[in-house]
Amino acid sequence: MFMSSLSVSSADDSRIKSLAEVSNAKLVKKMKQLVDEMRSELSKAFETLEKQRKKKDLMRMNAIQSVLVSMKGLVRLSEQTLMRGSEASARGKREQVEHAYITIRVARDKMQELILQMRSTSGGNQYTNDDLGESEVEILNKPITIIGPKYAWDGSPITEASATPGVDPSNPPDESPIWEITDPSYKRPQTTSPLL
Repeated sequence: MFMSSLSVSSADDSRIKSLAEVSNAKLVKKMKQLVDEMRSELSKAFETLEKQRKKKDLMRMNAIQSVLVSMKGLVRLSEQTLMRGSEASARGKREQVEHAYITIRVARDKMQELILQMRSTSGGNQYTNDDLGESEVEILNKPITIIGPKYAWDGSPITEASATPGVDPSNPPDESPIWEITDPSYKRPQTTSPLL
């Protein structure tokens, strides 16, 4: 859906070299295409929000709204960058055009991540057929082995760097260690209920 002939990756030098070979006019055209795709995805996201509003699912609506805030910001940033890139192209400033293109590409890639986040929070996918049924996800990873028998009272593993001298991490502190250090004569007040 978002595949393009121009792509920039810091890991692939050949793609960066191909960016240098593309004319300013083609870069501006590609930037416009990317921004249009982002606008289209934003409108689809608003449709998804409307569907959740009709279902009256407040949790999913709130999750989608938080994603929409970021998506709107990315579209706004991309539109402004497109204007700067078009202006730089008209002035013949190649470095600024490339910078604008890369900025829009990064924003579009982040937008794709947000779309995936929205799909997972909306409980469905408006981009595919709902008749396909539920999908299964199989997570393949090796179990992580934590070396060391000691764990702190909050469940975190104890390492030499995290150990505090003089404090037994296996038991939660009854009193704040700050009071013990700063004023050893301080006694914690007894809490009593006025109803008793």
